[in-house]
Amino acid sequence: MALPGIVGELSSLQIIQKAIPAAGGRDVAPSIHTPKAGKPWIAAALWHAASNPTLLVCSRPEIAREVFSQLISIYGEDSDNVCLYPEREPIPYERLQAESSTIHQRLLVLQKLLEAPKTDSPLLIVASVAALAQKTLNPADYKDMMIPLVTGMTFVQQTLLNDLRAMQYEREPIANRPGTFSVRGGIVDIYTPGKLVGTRLDFFGDTLESIREYDPISQKSFQLVQSATVIPASEVLPTCASIPELSELVEEVDLSTCSETVKTRIQEEFDYIANDPALLQTASLYFHLGFFCNSTILDYLPPSSLVITNEMNQVDEASFGIEDAANNLRDVKIARGDLPSGLPSSLKPAELLLSQLEQTNSIEITELASDFDQSLSLGITNPLLFRGNVSALIDNLKSNASNTSWNILVTQHSKRVSDLLIEAGLRVQTVDNLQTLRSDMKGQFVVIQGHLNQGISVPNPEGSLTILSDTEIFGVTKIRRTAHTRNASVLEPELTTFDQGSYVVHIDHGVGKVAGTTWDNDSNGQPQEYLVLEYAENDRLYVPMGHLHRVSKYVFSSDKSPRLTRLGSAEWSRTKEKVTAATQELAEEIIKLHSERQEVEGISYPSDSLWEQELSDSFEFEETPDQEDAIESVKLDMMSTKIMDRLICGDVGYGKTEVAVRAAFKAVTNGKQVAILVPTTVLAQQHYQTLAERLSPYPIKVDVISRLRSKQEQQSITASLESGEIDICVGTHRLLQRDIKFSNLGLVIVDEEQRFGVAQKERVKKLSDKVDVLTLSATPIPRTLQMALSGLKDMSIIGTSPQSRLAVQTYLTEESDDTVREAILRELDRGGQVFFIHNRVRNIAEIAHTLATLVPEASIGIAHGQMAEGQLASVMQDFYEGAFNVMVCTTIIESGLDLPNVNTLIVNRSHMFGLTQLHQLRGRVGRGTHRAYCYLLVPRGQELTETARKRLDTILGNTELGSGFQIAMSDLEIRGAGEVLGAQQSGYMQAVGFDLYKQMLNDAIKTHAPDLTEETASSITADLPDELPRIDLPLEAHIPDTYIDHLETRMSIYRRLASFIADDEIEELKAELLDRFGTIPRPLENLLFLVEIRTVALHSNIASVRKEGDHATLRLRMPLNGARTILQKSLGNIANVGHNQISVPWHREEEIWKNRLISTLEILTDFKAQVEQLMDTMMHQET
Repeated sequence: MALPGIVGELSSLQIIQKAIPAAGGRDVAPSIHTPKAGKPWIAAALWHAASNPTLLVCSRPEIAREVFSQLISIYGEDSDNVCLYPEREPIPYERLQAESSTIHQRLLVLQKLLEAPKTDSPLLIVASVAALAQKTLNPADYKDMMIPLVTGMTFVQQTLLNDLRAMQYEREPIANRPGTFSVRGGIVDIYTPGKLVGTRLDFFGDTLESIREYDPISQKSFQLVQSATVIPASEVLPTCASIPELSELVEEVDLSTCSETVKTRIQEEFDYIANDPALLQTASLYFHLGFFCNSTILDYLPPSSLVITNEMNQVDEASFGIEDAANNLRDVKIARGDLPSGLPSSLKPAELLLSQLEQTNSIEITELASDFDQSLSLGITNPLLFRGNVSALIDNLKSNASNTSWNILVTQHSKRVSDLLIEAGLRVQTVDNLQTLRSDMKGQFVVIQGHLNQGISVPNPEGSLTILSDTEIFGVTKIRRTAHTRNASVLEPELTTFDQGSYVVHIDHGVGKVAGTTWDNDSNGQPQEYLVLEYAENDRLYVPMGHLHRVSKYVFSSDKSPRLTRLGSAEWSRTKEKVTAATQELAEEIIKLHSERQEVEGISYPSDSLWEQELSDSFEFEETPDQEDAIESVKLDMMSTKIMDRLICGDVGYGKTEVAVRAAFKAVTNGKQVAILVPTTVLAQQHYQTLAERLSPYPIKVDVISRLRSKQEQQSITASLESGEIDICVGTHRLLQRDIKFSNLGLVIVDEEQRFGVAQKERVKKLSDKVDVLTLSATPIPRTLQMALSGLKDMSIIGTSPQSRLAVQTYLTEESDDTVREAILRELDRGGQVFFIHNRVRNIAEIAHTLATLVPEASIGIAHGQMAEGQLASVMQDFYEGAFNVMVCTTIIESGLDLPNVNTLIVNRSHMFGLTQLHQLRGRVGRGTHRAYCYLLVPRGQELTETARKRLDTILGNTELGSGFQIAMSDLEIRGAGEVLGAQQSGYMQAVGFDLYKQMLNDAIKTHAPDLTEETASSITADLPDELPRIDLPLEAHIPDTYIDHLETRMSIYRRLASFIADDEIEELKAELLDRFGTIPRPLENLLFLVEIRTVALHSNIASVRKEGDHATLRLRMPLNGARTILQKSLGNIANVGHNQISVPWHREEEIWKNRLISTLEILTDFKAQVEQLMDTMMHQET
């Protein structure tokens, strides 16, 4: 949706034209009076009329984001000229790094302002006072550091690399995140901040031959461009600073107010600042930003720019309020000895900021009417509210159906509204966008699919304008969600690399440990790269990189290291035989279960009713695409005769509960009961309140059963369930007890699935033979996830975050009193609260006492599961109400109430927690709009187990929004799938590791799959190729480390090559290699040739190809028998055909024997196809 036509009409109004300042400026800024709903429209109209860069200043960040959201609704999602200039999250004098995405967005807006004189499309920028006040890079320095690149230009590559480092870019093996670059010979990849794609530069010497854009995820380029601009990656560039000036500023700071520890640290940083500031770490750079920066976004505005202030009085108050808060924090820190006196601030003083604002061409928009001479008004009013009263809406629209007025209805239910208006006899025009407001639209009702928070009415002698939104039409408008989405399309974890010391399984030799990589000559005397594996008794196995597909990671749940296999013994063969037998048995069970699931007929529900549509409309948020997909999938499951067993995977607050509400409502309105199983009483109460509120307009009875209910209440609920009086029952484990009986159960919903054991879930399934099951989880346990990946359970992934939600900044650190004190005080200084997790009840009071001594400024409470239920509830309520600000607790808070004011989490002895536990705990903070912080503490100097280290690495590597699914996938790697169908299998999985076990299980399923339908077989396991032919030819075939120097990337390419079974895959990889790394070297060309030979041999029924004496021998998998003579005739004299082999004469010229080999294989492939076609014809004639 885009509505610029309305803006154009508004901008032509006399009052808007009058408000625009003349070329010479003016003494007094006018103000335009309007209700809140009119502010985005007036701002847009002023921008349109001025045709100059425009800055809209709001007092608070949340107001700025709301106005920006409305402007995006007006101009469309694709509008590049409407920008939000965000504020950095950390307040002054904090030692925390700002979110890189925020910094990059700020830098992108500043770049656009610098380039404004060169473009005909001026910017409209929305910023809060906080964003305005924060200092940033000097405009002159920014302009000097920008690197314009044009195809054909001469540029010394090393100079470019030095400039990138000076702009705070980090060199990485792969440039796949903003602010990084990578170098591969003459190819330089740069991922510029603020862009969705990277820039790939291809140099020939010092000449820039080409510029291409590439996808940071796939690393493949997709578009040639003629030019590109590289902008800084940081708002602080030390190389732009004057060392003498920095030295003078440092001398003015008084370190005497600091404690010895703080003084030592800051003095060291001051030495860097005064001598070589480029050595400062990023977090320290932003802490000392006041030394380096003294400009704000106001300094970037061209002189002709327009500044719109949204409520100038509030802007004034906010400016001084931010300054006072920063000064108060500074004084508190100085008094504590945590800060020196005289440290430059990262904020522009409020008086200077407001003075600079006054000197701009400014206009105020305000809700307050004024008698001031310069006060203007368009007469905008709020339309009438109809709140779903269709007859009142229709009557009002008929009375406004004048040929001199425009009536626009912006709604998320355009078809429904259009139908209502047409049925009432009104003239309706449905459009997707409104680029112009045409005169022929007067007297009609223009309906547009879209979103607005609120409508407006604008009087105009030439034609009044009324815009209605869902707020006026239905009484509610859905809240838009920001599009923070993760790629949920890749389900299987890619196990392509092996760390030094990690455990692996070789399919032929057993469990070993990675000792590194090395280069050596192979049996043909050619250089080859090997993965070195260490086995029992210090034996070593050298695995050619081309055979990496025979090696997999050893992953299982035990922290205990696996026993290494003895090479040359029968031990591994016996183990494989046992596991093979076990997987055959399990495969039969899986196939049987899958077949039964397809055969048993479940409940088939009808399509959506009018009530279901009304419930959907009443949801306060706009459904995200993946949420809509999940709802649609669940409803299709329920409407089919197949029993539903679906997993909904999505992080906290991503809309899983609403999916469950829609499913429950469908079941209940069709005469079925619903059971909702949750792990805690607190969560049960929360779900009960949500359901009771959402379903209150309907004759549906919802109740909750848990140990919080009295014995008499529980008996009453039990009786009501059995009689069918209760439609939906939310409950804890109490719901699974044998006295619970349902009258007509149709759906079971399991929330926080990872908190329940296998036996409890099996009890759920026994509640009814034909019950549909819907499972909700942010981090499903490996067993459930493996079942979903195997096709035994359907899965939907929701990957879009709530509006304004920010990722939790996560740190791993050794236990330190200084770290804990600083983390707690930082949160208290901004008025927030803290969770300190200590998962041992026996000494939790001792820990609380230690914290009280360490941070006397904090008030501390304690909560754990062994407290009486009433006492626990009281403590939680007190914390919620702010009676104390630090809660020392166990994992009792893993599932529970939303506490938006709790934004710091400290996890003591974090290595003792499971991966999903850590993710769930981290989800307890960051529920509001403030940045949240998570500190994972590990014992100082203690060596962690490999599994614990992997868990912590995974939680650190998955901090972005929506990472729960990826964490679950990693948990599947680290722990294994556990007992998918029974405990007996876990021992076999322990013996060979999860990855190899899964491969063997898939092989076993494939063996039994012919008894199933093709659809059923393919849904359980992918079609795996037969054993690949062995190729042994005297060629130097490998990936030179001078071509791909990054070992992980090199190993990934080797594994991809090992899996190729089609020619088009090889050609695709060739194109990718040329694109990413440049001209393919000879050894890699040879390797690709060998893979091509192997691929053709696979489809020609060849078991091996190798040089033997003066021939290349192709050994067949089956004897030719009578076809030998026919094949020899087809081959002619280029090869000799034997009974079960074909010999191709060798030649000393490499290209000649290569061509002979390829020709022989191609003829053999055609011959095989002809024989198969002949056999099919003969069989058809016989039948």
